[in-house]
Amino acid sequence: MIELEEVIATTEVNRKNISFTKEALMSCAEQINSRGSPHLIAHDRTKLVGWCYRSRVEQDEAGYWKLMAQIYVPETEEEFAQIRENYAFFMEQRFESQTESFREYPKRFSDPVPLLTSDMACVYLCRPNITFDIFPWVQDGVDRDGLVGFNDFKLIGDGFIQEGEYLLVPHRFFRKSFSISNLLNRDFLGSVSKLARETKESIKLKVDPDFVGIADSLKEFVELDYWWGPKFDQDLLNIDLGVTRHVTREGTIERIQGLLMTEFFIYSREGKRVVQIEELSESRVKTSFFTDCPYAHRYIHTVVDETTGAIEHVDGSYRFYSEEKWNERISSTIDKAGRADNRAKLFRLDAPISVENWYSLIHTFYKDNTLIAEYFGLEITP
Repeated sequence: MIELEEVIATTEVNRKNISFTKEALMSCAEQINSRGSPHLIAHDRTKLVGWCYRSRVEQDEAGYWKLMAQIYVPETEEEFAQIRENYAFFMEQRFESQTESFREYPKRFSDPVPLLTSDMACVYLCRPNITFDIFPWVQDGVDRDGLVGFNDFKLIGDGFIQEGEYLLVPHRFFRKSFSISNLLNRDFLGSVSKLARETKESIKLKVDPDFVGIADSLKEFVELDYWWGPKFDQDLLNIDLGVTRHVTREGTIERIQGLLMTEFFIYSREGKRVVQIEELSESRVKTSFFTDCPYAHRYIHTVVDETTGAIEHVDGSYRFYSEEKWNERISSTIDKAGRADNRAKLFRLDAPISVENWYSLIHTFYKDNTLIAEYFGLEITP
C-alpha cells in the first residue's frame, strides 16, 4: 500500500463560502477513525482509489483547525480487493441508515413493487416508468427529444420539482458515470434554475423515467468540488471559423478520468453562426439505454444570428458510440466525423440568452473539463 496524508477540510471559509466548526471536524475524524471512509476520484462513487483509515484534527500556524486524513492507496489486486470489501460494507451501512424511515413507501404500490435506492442527498423509488405513474402530466408534456418544460416550476435541491410527497428527478445522465449513487450536476442545474427564473421562454430538461425522489428524505449534502467559471461576455461572432482541438495534458485530473480532448467547430450557414462542441473520452460507461455503446461524449450545439449577434438556441446532449464508431470518431475531426450510433438530448433553450449566461450554462454542463475555458482564452483559478 502507498500511504498518503491529505487535508480534508478546515475551519477557514472555503470557495463555496462554507466554514466548518472545530467540533464538526472532530466529529468527522471520529467517524473516519471508527469505520473508515472511501477515497474517490472527483467524488465519483464508481471510482474508488483508496481508503481513509485514520484522521486527526490539528491547528495550523494561522490558527485554523484542519482535518487531516491518512489514506491507503492499494498497489496490488489483493490490496484493492480489501479496499472494495471495506467500501461495500460502508455503502451498505449508509444505505440502511438513510432508507430506514422510508421502507414503507414501496408497499404503497402494486406489482411490480418499486425498489428503494439513494444517493447522498435523497432516497428514491426505482421502477421502470414510475415517473409517468406518479406524474402523469410528464408523459403528456414530454417532447420528441424526451424533454419537459421547467419554466413553470420552482426547482429545489439539485434541480428537483416537488409535487406532494414526491420529487421529479433530472435524468441520471446528469450524474457522473450515469450512476444513481452520484449526486446530480448541481452546478449545471443551478444555471438552468437561474435561467428558468429569468426567462419566460421555453427551457426544457430531460427527466428520469425510472426514479422518483421521496421529498421527506431530501437533505443538503455538500461536495467540496469547487467548479468556478470565469466571466465570459465576448462577442461570439469574433471567434474564428473552423475546427480547433484542445488536448488534455498527462497527469491532469481530466486525463486520469479518461478525457482525451475537446473539439470546437464554428461555421456559418444561411445567416447563422453555428457553434458545436464535443468532448472525446476513452472512459467506458454502462447504461441500460444503449448497451452496445460504451462511449459517451458530451455535446453542445448553439445557433447565433450573424446580423444581431444574438444567441437564439442552445442544446446539450450525449453522443453514444459503439467500439467501431468510437475508433472512427477519435481518428477524425468534428467537421468530418460521421454520426454517432445514438444520442440523448439533455436540455434545450429556444430563446434569446446573454453570452454570459450561455457561457455559464456550457461551462457547468462540461463540469471538470478545463479545456472549455482554455479555448475561450480564460483562466480558471485553482
